[in-house]
Amino acid sequence: MAIPWETIGREARDAGCYMVLMRLPRGARATVGSLGRLTLPEGYYLYVGSAGRSLTKRMERHIRKGGAVHRHIDCLKPYADRCDD
Repeated sequence: MAIPWETIGREARDAGCYMVLMRLPRGARATVGSLGRLTLPEGYYLYVGSAGRSLTKRMERHIRKGGAVHRHIDCLKPYADRCDD
């Protein structure tokens, strides 16, 4: 039986902390989890998170527009014109 050492090694290293920087070009009103409806002024927003595994997939998900809302930063994505990792 062949052991996929390359895949195992990549997955074992695919964990850690990350930052997502978003820019809101103008103010917005958004519902943000249990915080409720908030007025968000224009500017830059920085989200810091961690992934125990699948860091690459987590970053790809954050950078995509749309999708399910799992984290507070997901509430800002519809209003942001920039999303960098």
